[in-house]
Amino acid sequence: MTPTGKVDRIHLPPPNFDEISKSLDDDRSLISSLEEKLSTIITETFGLTCSPSSLNIDATFAELGASSLGIIKALSLIRQQKLAGSHSV
Repeated sequence: MTPTGKVDRIHLPPPNFDEISKSLDDDRSLISSLEEKLSTIITETFGLTCSPSSLNIDATFAELGASSLGIIKALSLIRQQKLAGSHSV
């Protein structure tokens, strides 16, 4: 930490990209069923014609053509199916 309380990036160790990649690969299977459920909700709620599996995970709601009402409906379904966990969505 710097005297001002910020992270001293100069003294951080370099990232281990092999470990990060392995970690991401390991976690991928753990979230795929959640992603599948969420993408199904999103495609149905927003009226998208693509299949849930082809939904771009990096797309924003605006890029998907979502309206504010569509987002509220999707969040409601996510909460009803308890996909949000204990985090506020």
